[in-house]
Amino acid sequence: SEVEIELVEGGEIRFSGDPHAEGTTGTILELDPPRRLAFTWSADELHFELEPVGDDGCRLILINVLEERDTAARNSAGWAVCLGELDKLVAGERPDGSHSPTAEAWRPVYEANVAAGMPHGAWLPSESEEATGRR
Repeated sequence: SEVEIELVEGGEIRFSGDPHAEGTTGTILELDPPRRLAFTWSADELHFELEPVGDDGCRLILINVLEERDTAARNSAGWAVCLGELDKLVAGERPDGSHSPTAEAWRPVYEANVAAGMPHGAWLPSESEEATGRR
């Protein structure tokens, strides 16, 4: 997605260009650069935090507060793909893009999440618009 953000608490964040979702807006809930960023995304909340590790590293902690329980398996799998793309970028590699054909890598993660008992049943990006009525 393309992102425009007003970097102040209460500021607006706008997402566009995602082939699987309409443009959305959210509100910055927390901002403590470079450590924390939290915002609403549709009806969910996303919380990103960088935690120091060793002398020159950090760990990214992502919490997705869900409005709908049945999105848990899907969102978790989607974030696994997106964060994998971020890993490539940080390593100096060229990302494929989270919506590239290689992004189907999320499906085995999704299926493992479902098999582990994670709530599921929400619309999936690979489902056709005709089958779901989603546009």
